Amino acid sequence: MTTHDNRWVRAGLAGTLSLLLTACGGVGSADTSANGAQARSTPAEASSAVNAQPDAQLTAQTLARAETQAQKADASQPLERLLPGRIAAKAAYVSGAIARKADAVRIPAYRFYNARTGAHFFTTSTAERDHIVNTLSPPFNLEGAAFSVASDFSPGLSPVHRFYNTRTGVHFYTISESERANVVATLPHFNYEGVAYHASQVSGAGLLPFYRFYVPSGGFHFYTASEAEKDNIIANLSATYRYEGIGYYVLGDDSLVPEPAAHALYFSPAGVNTNPGTAALPKRDRVGVDINTLPAGTLLLFERGGSYSWPFVILENLNATETQPILIGDYGTGTKPVFNTTGDAIFFGNYQNTSFDGGYTFRNVRFIGPGSGTGMFLQSVHHVTLDGVEMSNYGIAIQSQADRSPGVHNLRIVNSSISRNTAMGILGQFSNSVIENNVFEANNFRGSGLDHGTYLSGKTGYSGYNIVIRNNHYNRNSNVNGVCTGGNMTFHGQMDGVLIEGNRIEQDAAADGCWEMSITQGYGTAEWFRNFVVRNNKLINAGNTGMAVQSAPGIVIEGNIVINTQNRYQTSIGVGHNEYQNGDVPDGNATVRNNTVCQSGGATGPAVNVTAPNSVVTDNVTVTGSAATTGVCAR
Repeated sequence: MTTHDNRWVRAGLAGTLSLLLTACGGVGSADTSANGAQARSTPAEASSAVNAQPDAQLTAQTLARAETQAQKADASQPLERLLPGRIAAKAAYVSGAIARKADAVRIPAYRFYNARTGAHFFTTSTAERDHIVNTLSPPFNLEGAAFSVASDFSPGLSPVHRFYNTRTGVHFYTISESERANVVATLPHFNYEGVAYHASQVSGAGLLPFYRFYVPSGGFHFYTASEAEKDNIIANLSATYRYEGIGYYVLGDDSLVPEPAAHALYFSPAGVNTNPGTAALPKRDRVGVDINTLPAGTLLLFERGGSYSWPFVILENLNATETQPILIGDYGTGTKPVFNTTGDAIFFGNYQNTSFDGGYTFRNVRFIGPGSGTGMFLQSVHHVTLDGVEMSNYGIAIQSQADRSPGVHNLRIVNSSISRNTAMGILGQFSNSVIENNVFEANNFRGSGLDHGTYLSGKTGYSGYNIVIRNNHYNRNSNVNGVCTGGNMTFHGQMDGVLIEGNRIEQDAAADGCWEMSITQGYGTAEWFRNFVVRNNKLINAGNTGMAVQSAPGIVIEGNIVINTQNRYQTSIGVGHNEYQNGDVPDGNATVRNNTVCQSGGATGPAVNVTAPNSVVTDNVTVTGSAATTGVCAR
């Protein structure tokens, strides 16, 4: 999901959020097809704000009742016998069985970005998706599938009801039968349109909380499945967006749901290490548990609200697989389980060996370091997923070394928070990997010029290719006493096929050496950055350079916003270099288009400076003065 004030509300509240089937704002009422997807309709804008609104408390009560029912339900009853609308046993949600069953009726919700209004638009209808692509692009740009829901009944899931608000042109969604009935009875301007799709009233593996906000000034609701986006809205936009809690649970990435485990081990602060590790008799911690000998698909589940010691471990489980990973996660309610470490936390494999193990998932856990060391060090490993993980107080939170075979492949860092690590959030070499929907905050708080929020590199043939860095929030990294002095998002080495999209990188103030995005030469050996796309990012208050690009032939830089509220010299976007040594690939054939530079603080210097030959530089806009703080230029 997009970082909220990156592109979700780029145009502010003047442009109503157009969200179909999730916050289906600004879409005309339409008939519903048999599978619950909306028939083709044309996006529109809200016409007026209204004060009358649905009652979020009814949804909160519904979810609380469902959780209680799940805890009391008979776990021995087969899911196939569960009647539509009934709640399954909690164990079926925790194990991922509910999410796996829903794979048979899984459909994606597609996301569009409206470049004219700054709003997003969602649909599960492929016909509607194709209609918009063919007839309404621009201003609507298809950004792909955002998350998934169930098109029809699946055991343990419940219908989600859809209403159309005739006064605002916005669709409203609720999984609560009592809220549905209340809206029908008390809000005549809400037209009931039936069941949109199916989702869950109960949390569990493979299910993502779908957060709900109300915007009083617009009279509509905003929804997001992104933990990072939710946190950012609450922290920075609470005056406008009123948090109403979880609306329901949608289907997460199916690759995150493990197959049925050979067995599960439960851990609890109230447990005893001599216990067998069942849900009824949990262990206290990892003492006596050899993770590397566990069978494929084993779950190690730690009770929420608890704090656990985490002795250093080298993970090299040759039983684990991509489809049956070793999962270290959570169960119960409360805050995420905390792992306190006295040094390095986890090394994956051995840099000198030739084994290539993989299949490790960490979900909804928190690692706290001693102020030094490495949280996770990856070597010779594949298919490692961090989902909803928090890592703080290490020297480097995540480090990956892959300049020789077999390397590090299929690393997924999603929905996580990496903060207050002394040197770097990520220092890494890897390939075929995704970094998405994370928060990187206050890393490199000493401000070293050699350390960064994230620092990625590569070596041809081994690492640095096919990487997606999307919708992350970089907040005040390399910042000392309120001033940024170092790097935020940095790339060096030999890399190929990198998408950098929808990220927000921000500072309050910066010294010259604070570069927010640096795709540049940094070594004494040959370097290049081929097939890079830098799209729809927002950079706020860099030093003398916002985005620096060197040795990146054919790079595409489009739709980015660079904001500078400081009275200082700055090159907002710079492409090209005059020194190519030791085999560095020269710049050329860059495409730099549709970028916006906002200078409200009296800044000087070139907004867009492209010296790379044979480049296309078009439709870039510079906004100055008071206009550089509103609309597309609003922070």
